Amino acid sequence: MSQKIAVIGAGWSGLLALKTFIADGHTVECFEKSEQLGGVWVYRESTPGGVFRSTIPTSSKCYLHASDYPLPSELPYYPHHSEILTYLQSYARNFELEKHIRTNHTVMRARKKSNPSGWELLVQCGSEGKLEKFYFDAIAVCTGQLSTKIDPTDEEIYQGFTGQKLHSSSYKFPTEEMQGQRILIVGGGESASDIATELCTWAKDAYLRYP
Repeated sequence: MSQKIAVIGAGWSGLLALKTFIADGHTVECFEKSEQLGGVWVYRESTPGGVFRSTIPTSSKCYLHASDYPLPSELPYYPHHSEILTYLQSYARNFELEKHIRTNHTVMRARKKSNPSGWELLVQCGSEGKLEKFYFDAIAVCTGQLSTKIDPTDEEIYQGFTGQKLHSSSYKFPTEEMQGQRILIVGGGESASDIATELCTWAKDAYLRYP
């Protein structure tokens, strides 16, 4: 049975969900809060979140793609983030997804309705920020794991520390202020490892501490 479905987020997961729902015969609208599709693969130097300037994926192009739309053969095995974004834009054009995507539309609230059943979305629309309500039979939340930063509260780590603190979501590239400094990277995930690798030849000392 055909349904009216909302997809929240036009990053990698959102685009794949959008394409799949359309192929299954549903009526679908995708809400993307930023000005373009691509999710974390859009590099924004002055905005927290997203990729670093030097980011490349940790998965090779051999399986880092949709099964029905391979990455171009001429790309390196580990493409630059800008090449991944170009691929996602090409994916959207190839499957005519762009006409289903509302950019600059931020979903402020999703509320389950009982009579009639379904979902009510409160959406901030466009640059003017006008609030509108939309109704759907189902929703797919595709905002990703990294849309909201996790700020550590472990006071033991920072006790007595008087230097500058920077969350990885705000890191983009080594700056002049970091050059020649002693830097501690707290964490053991991919972001921490990438930052440590990049800063070890830039800072005076770079230490990686796994909590």
